[in-house]
Amino acid sequence: GSDSGRHGIQRDLVTREPDPNSDQDFVYGISNIAVTSPDEGVATQFSSKTTESQGGREAELNVRIGDPNRTISAPTATYVISYDVTGAMRSFNGYDEFYWDGPGFGNPLIKDLKITTTVPGGAQDAACYYGPPRSTTPCQTKDFSKGGKATFGQTNVAPGSSVSVAVMIKSGLVTDNKPHMA
Repeated sequence: GSDSGRHGIQRDLVTREPDPNSDQDFVYGISNIAVTSPDEGVATQFSSKTTESQGGREAELNVRIGDPNRTISAPTATYVISYDVTGAMRSFNGYDEFYWDGPGFGNPLIKDLKITTTVPGGAQDAACYYGPPRSTTPCQTKDFSKGGKATFGQTNVAPGSSVSVAVMIKSGLVTDNKPHMA
């Protein structure tokens, strides 16, 4: 609201994290970032920078959205953030899987989160979990029946929590179907 003092939001997207099963790290590429809003008067300009921790083994792309010279005057603001991700694929016997922690884990309360994924050949199955890292609590909504897209929804994602999605894809439709490791 007008007295929040907020200029917008920041989303922290993981770009590097240790693989718990090896001494290597998962590396994710994020490109083609776009921000829109259905709300009139909401600034959608953004800047980004990468921050590292754990001696460079963990990294996040910090996407800061809003106008640093103007606070938000409405009670709420809606942002639609889209981007392309590479390196978030896994390959299993008989299928490939896109796995991603949607908003990252460093966020304040997210009142209403919706994630839509588009994958080659359409989603064959999907799963969604919310909560702290490695949570197995299912999301409130999951649908992969419309036009091959998988959509997920969760309300009241607690501070520091996230929503993780897994979208199953027919094997062989994605050429780069293995995680990017360093």
